[in-house]
Amino acid sequence: METRESSAASASGNSLAFLFGFIEEMYRNRLLIIASTLAFAMLAVGYAATSSKWYQSEMLLVSRGAGQQGGLAELASQFGGAAALMGLNLDNGASLENEALAILRSRDFTTGFLEENNLIPLLYAQLWDTDNAQWLDDEEVPSIEDAYRLFSTKVFSVSYDEAKGLLRLTVRWKDRVLPSEWLVAIMQKLNQQIRDAKNLETERSIEYLEEQLGQTNMLETRQAIGRLLEGQYTQRMLTNVHDDFVFKKIDSAFIPDEDQFVSPNYVLSAIVGILLGFSFGVLFVYVRSAFIEYRKARTS
Repeated sequence: METRESSAASASGNSLAFLFGFIEEMYRNRLLIIASTLAFAMLAVGYAATSSKWYQSEMLLVSRGAGQQGGLAELASQFGGAAALMGLNLDNGASLENEALAILRSRDFTTGFLEENNLIPLLYAQLWDTDNAQWLDDEEVPSIEDAYRLFSTKVFSVSYDEAKGLLRLTVRWKDRVLPSEWLVAIMQKLNQQIRDAKNLETERSIEYLEEQLGQTNMLETRQAIGRLLEGQYTQRMLTNVHDDFVFKKIDSAFIPDEDQFVSPNYVLSAIVGILLGFSFGVLFVYVRSAFIEYRKARTS
């Protein structure tokens, strides 16, 4: 028992001796560690200063659940049963929101937006010859899939708060004007795409109902079809009454000032540089001290 206790005490003493010795070695080489820390911090800040500046613009929107989509929801509650029997669809606000979000996050919508606005050369400006309007190297032409991955992961993001019905769209890019322009164009494309689809669906429903109305003489059936036609006319009106069909703007996209870039972050770069420089300095002191002790042990 005494042997174990003495061994434990000896190990503890050795650990403390090593710790104090290491702290003393760091203190003796404090100037080296400080120099390493400052050098890495300056390199990190210098690298950040030479990096491209990225700017960010946001657009905040809210669901039209209490207005336009409320009318659609009322239609669905009034005529939904009869419409279902005749194979018609009366969308409510929630279904339109889900459809709009699915479209915003879809590959087809993003690639269509990139192609319609000819953004691939802009996304890969380092590979594009602006003067001759062609790619610098035919073997390094980015595909639409490459552009989609870049745009959806680094440039464009969608955030939706279902409880509050708030939709936040964010665009980041190296130009401070383009993000706001892209946000406006994205919402215009989204609203137009959904509105065109709903208008086409409503017109087909109206055409079908009018055809059925002309083929029946039963009073109750004609009254039911008349109510459904009224619902379709109302839905067509609600679809076209606002430019912002599904979501309405709360905060419009803005153009940030030149000094309001989101990347690079000089403070974060300096902190990372300080941590790396200090770690490198400490590691260097430790390795050098261990090497000196090893050489002493071999020569003795």
